[in-house]
Amino acid sequence: MKGHFIAKSNLSKSPGSVFPDANKSMQRLRYLFLHDLSVEQLTITLTLWLTSKLSKVNSENPVPEFVRLRASDPIRPNSYRIIKEGGDESWVEFSIQTQIQKKNVLFWQPAPRAFNQLFWQALRHKSYNKPIIPDKEKNQLSQFLTSSLTRFPEQQNIPIAHKTAWNNYITHCAHKDAQLNALAKASLITEKKLAYGSSCYYIATTTRHLRRDNYQAYNRYINRLLSAAKKEGISAFTNENDPYHDTDPLLNKNASEAGYLNREANTIPIVIIKNQVITEDEGVYVGTRRRVSTDQASRWLQTLNLELANIRPKSRKPVTTQLIAYHNLLTHIIAIHLITYCGCRPTHAISPAKGAIGLSSMCLRDKGKARIINFPRHIKVYIAHYRQHLQLIYSRFGVLHTENEPLLFLLNTSGKKEFLTAKSLRRFTAASSNAHVPYHFRKAYAQSLFEVGCPTHIFNRLMGHSQYGEQFGQLTQYAYDQQQDQVWTNRVAEYLGGPQETLC
Repeated sequence: MKGHFIAKSNLSKSPGSVFPDANKSMQRLRYLFLHDLSVEQLTITLTLWLTSKLSKVNSENPVPEFVRLRASDPIRPNSYRIIKEGGDESWVEFSIQTQIQKKNVLFWQPAPRAFNQLFWQALRHKSYNKPIIPDKEKNQLSQFLTSSLTRFPEQQNIPIAHKTAWNNYITHCAHKDAQLNALAKASLITEKKLAYGSSCYYIATTTRHLRRDNYQAYNRYINRLLSAAKKEGISAFTNENDPYHDTDPLLNKNASEAGYLNREANTIPIVIIKNQVITEDEGVYVGTRRRVSTDQASRWLQTLNLELANIRPKSRKPVTTQLIAYHNLLTHIIAIHLITYCGCRPTHAISPAKGAIGLSSMCLRDKGKARIINFPRHIKVYIAHYRQHLQLIYSRFGVLHTENEPLLFLLNTSGKKEFLTAKSLRRFTAASSNAHVPYHFRKAYAQSLFEVGCPTHIFNRLMGHSQYGEQFGQLTQYAYDQQQDQVWTNRVAEYLGGPQETLC
């Protein structure tokens, strides 16, 4: 594939890009309801669609067998369960099997609000651990899903989404959704197809959080289709012609929700009901384990600041060994702060060139490309203090330092300049931070961005993540983007607590 096609493909998957056409996708959804499918067949079709497995159904891979489980049964692939946790509302959950960080993850996902009534009607009278539909209906459904589109009179001369586009509707929406974090995207898209797959290796969460993130995302994507149908005056998603059911819509985005779905702000509890006793599962831990917690990072940085204050020279002409020790610790502290509060990569250029630092940001050569990094307020103070401190170092040791050289450097026992490297920084953190490595603090920065709710496109920009075709040149940045980057940089500094002890 040529470069500009790769660029176009990557950009189309970027958060904030244009979502799939709602009218065309809505007409494809309407086509399912106009066809002579049972509620059970509709439920299975929509479940495959939600889990992005509809495209896998073909002559060699027919529709898989779905079963209903009890609320207390262990989860397994291609299964449903009905939760009734207080109140009158029952809610259907279906199993999602995905791969995150090359590990298989299986969890219960609450059905989207608009689909719950349909799913419940299909499952409420079904026996446990038995196929939802018999083989005959399953074969009919496989033939329908693999057959060509046959238009109904109501859809003549109306644009309908292509089968491939429709099958990947959820995937396309998830790619472009700036509100959805990388781990939630990976659970809906699979990590291999994720535009920014490396982000999954920086943050961590639990399946309780994934359930909430995915539930809200599903609702957003389906509401687009139902809003388009309402705008067109379409009511083909009802069962009003069925004499055995009432006239309530089968798809209703305003349906009342079960209580447990809104009990917590950021998670949906995993409810287990056995012998009428309700318990909750903590869920499965998902994401990186190789990181220092935000609390640990904040406490360690405060400890370093106190240590620096203790060895700071008090006289105008300090002892050489004392001045060198102070300078080296100050250099290491600022480097760790640039990693923890700004997301610099410790394995690449840790320090910017002396002449590439502005009042509120700096330009760093990162993976061979220019990258703008914004400073939180205390980093500005640290840089100013370090520049002032260097005047003493220049005069005392006769150090020559040009504008093109990195700002941060160390001194050996003889007072000779040695540039800060990833290896020397790693030795420093190993000796003083409980054997953590510098990259753990970059992951603490990523986790802080994740926990304060940073949108995915800003998250990727602040982390310096990119793929071929997505870099337009980081030196050219819109004022609004610069402002937003600064806002989230300041929020991370506040979230981590910020330094309580200054260097001055």
